[in-house]
Amino acid sequence: MELFFSNNGGALPLMIKPYQFFAGGPIGKGNQPYSWIHIEDLVRAILHIYEHRLTGVYNLTAPYPVTQQHLGKVIAETLHRPHYFYTPKALLKLVLGEQAMMVTKGQKVFPKKLLSHGFHFKYPNAKMALADLLDQLE
Repeated sequence: MELFFSNNGGALPLMIKPYQFFAGGPIGKGNQPYSWIHIEDLVRAILHIYEHRLTGVYNLTAPYPVTQQHLGKVIAETLHRPHYFYTPKALLKLVLGEQAMMVTKGQKVFPKKLLSHGFHFKYPNAKMALADLLDQLE
């Protein structure tokens, strides 16, 4: 699973909703890895591949995946909200069905090929990306 962060779609609006209501926290143990990318870096990466006429398969994800626990803490810190309401995996499975696996399993992906072709991320870590996007909401 790769998450793209944007104020106009993607996973971010859904992820911050519990924090906006002071109800954010870890999902399960929070150990699941999340690969993610800021929408601006996603567009820049696609343009980089096009402009350099690169071919093949590329992982369009930031270079530093995070755990769900870390990502939640960064969201909470950025929004000045708590991060302590635990969400059991069983509850997510009950509410979301098979889609719960996207949130409870996670995936760790690295952009090795993209980096090897000279791409530089404007938002390489989750804290920088979320600070930029969540600042725009205020």
